Amino acid sequence: MGCYSRADAKFLSLDTLARSWRILETAKNKAQPSAEYGGRVRRASLPVAYVVITRWDALREDARKAGKRWPWPETRDKLLEWFMKAAHEENITMISEWQTLADWAAKGGRTK
Repeated sequence: MGCYSRADAKFLSLDTLARSWRILETAKNKAQPSAEYGGRVRRASLPVAYVVITRWDALREDARKAGKRWPWPETRDKLLEWFMKAAHEENITMISEWQTLADWAAKGGRTK
């Protein structure tokens, strides 16, 4: 997909990611009757989930310090599980040029 860049992900703030996730969740709820539109929303949600998974600890700490509500599942594993299911449905097999989705997931969604 070309949108999973750890280098770019570090510049997205908790507020930006949370706002994006809320917008996508609203779109998903409105898209329920339409499988095609729902698929588009799911595809658009994947990069946001990727950033949250790869920056989980730092974002959780940012949310705690700011007293902000955490809009994602309580564990990285739950979000990773959703991500893997959605990526499979979208036929995504690579997370980057050099790493398969399966290898990335086996590391718990960490790039190292």
